[in-house]
Amino acid sequence: MSNIINPYRFAGEGPSPGGDYPDISPDLATVVTDGDYKYIVFNDHDTFEVDATGDSGGSDEIEYLVVAGGGPSGPSGYYGTGGGAGGYRAGTETLNSTGTGTVTVGAGGAGAGAAWPTGPANNGDDSQLELPDFTQIDASGGGGAAQWKVISGQGYVENGRDGGSGGGGGIGANASPGAGNVGGYDPVEGYDGASSGASYYQAGAGGASEEGYLPGYIDGVYMAGNGGDGIENLIATTSNGDNGYYAGGGAGYGGTGAGSGGAGGGGGGYNNGAANTGGGGGGYSTGAATNGGSGVVIIRWKYRN
Repeated sequence: MSNIINPYRFAGEGPSPGGDYPDISPDLATVVTDGDYKYIVFNDHDTFEVDATGDSGGSDEIEYLVVAGGGPSGPSGYYGTGGGAGGYRAGTETLNSTGTGTVTVGAGGAGAGAAWPTGPANNGDDSQLELPDFTQIDASGGGGAAQWKVISGQGYVENGRDGGSGGGGGIGANASPGAGNVGGYDPVEGYDGASSGASYYQAGAGGASEEGYLPGYIDGVYMAGNGGDGIENLIATTSNGDNGYYAGGGAGYGGTGAGSGGAGGGGGGYNNGAANTGGGGGGYSTGAATNGGSGVVIIRWKYRN
C-alpha cells in the first residue's frame, strides 16, 4: 500500500481533532472540561500531545500557569525565618505546531534536618512548560531562608537565598534576605524577602505579589513577620491552589509565635508550604526547618465556541 498523508492531521483543515480549536491530550494527567474550555493540572512531571493547534477562526492559544517549588524555612537554633515562594508565571501562548510537549513540576526545597545545620540552605526546584515548538516558560524555585549554621563549634550566618521569591533574612540583622525574580522576568515572578533586626522575631519571605513582612505590632502584640501574599488565579476551577492563590511566602517565627503564611500556600508556624501551590515553608522556634511546597503547571484552552 502506498503511503498517504492524512490531510486532517493538521489543525484547521477539515475535521481534524479539535478542528478550529486545539486538541491536547496528556500522558498521565487528566483533561477536565469546564464549559467551552478544557484544562489540565500537572502536579508532577508529564508529557502531552498537541494533536491539533486550532486556528484564528476559532482559537489557537493556550492559557498557562507555571509555579515553581517553594523554598524551605531556615533554622537558627532559636527562631526561624520563612522560605521564599516559588516563581509564578502566567499568560498565554500561541500553539504553532503539533507534537509532544513536556512539563516539569518543581519539588519544594527540603528544610535542614537539625536546629544547627552544617550545609547550605536549599532552594525549591524550577518548573517548566515546554511546547512542541520548543517554546519554554520557566519559573524559578523559591529561595531558602536565612539560617544559623554551626560547624566544628563555630557559628556562621547564612543569608537568605535568591529565588523566584526571596527567602527571609534576619537572625539579629546579621543575615540579608534573598532577592526575588532571579529569572529577570517581566512581569516579575516574585518579590524579595524581609530582614529583621530582632534576634527573637524573624521576618517573612517574599511572595508572588509582594515582599515579605517585617515583625511588628498586631493588636498590641509584637509578632514575627508574615509571608508575602501570592496571586489569585482561577485558571482551574476544580484544582484551585490555596483558595485560588498560588506562591505565598513563608512566615517568620518569634517569641510570641508565628506570623501568618502568605496567601497561596505559604507556611505559618511549623508548617510546610502547601503542596502544588509553590508556598514557602514557615519558620519555627527550634528544631528542623520546614519544607517548601511543590509547584504546579496548568494549561487551559478553548475547545468549542
